[in-house]
Amino acid sequence: MMFSAGDLRRANGLLARYGFVLHEDGSPSILFYNLLMKGYISSGCPLAALGVYDEIQQQGMIPDKLTYNTLIFACVKTEKLDAAMRFFEEMKVQAQKVGHDDLFPDVVTYTTLLKYISSLTQALAYCHEKHVIHRDVKPENLLLDHEGRLKIADFGWSVQSRGKRHTMCGTLDYLAPEMVENKAHDCAVDNWTLGILCYEFLYGVPPFEAESQSDTFRR
Repeated sequence: MMFSAGDLRRANGLLARYGFVLHEDGSPSILFYNLLMKGYISSGCPLAALGVYDEIQQQGMIPDKLTYNTLIFACVKTEKLDAAMRFFEEMKVQAQKVGHDDLFPDVVTYTTLLKYISSLTQALAYCHEKHVIHRDVKPENLLLDHEGRLKIADFGWSVQSRGKRHTMCGTLDYLAPEMVENKAHDCAVDNWTLGILCYEFLYGVPPFEAESQSDTFRR
């Protein structure tokens, strides 16, 4: 069972007080689960809020905008950036699938996600002030702390240099043009990746992604 006996008692208390969260047949509506997730987050249990999503799927219910915004916020609280991006992409796909314009991401969704871009911009600026080029910025190398602040990880390809570098390195979908063309590069390659991530946050995939590596290079 997804819910404990205590959860169900609290939920039944809510249902008794707020009948509007029920469908006409007496089954819980999506609003019931939204309230339950928000309750978990407010009580300091955001991980439990993410677990409610499994129950929503088992019930065959269609999440609404509040569901996705709450899930994304819970991901921020639990330091799960990849999961936040998956919910963001699913939100857009579901909106297109069911034809509900109201499901498309709103200012709350973008504000939650784009604060990562602001944090990443500041982190890269600090690295560049210290003459450090990361050279492999991508979602897998971004972590969140317990307060939802973004941290850059995996400096395996990084280098400290005041001049141009010539080593081709990084991840294909995020490579800057000078890397692809085997030209000398500097910290601008990190700035290019920042733009790639902005695009991926908006559309769910990197802009030059293709079926083969050669096609990605060509793009």
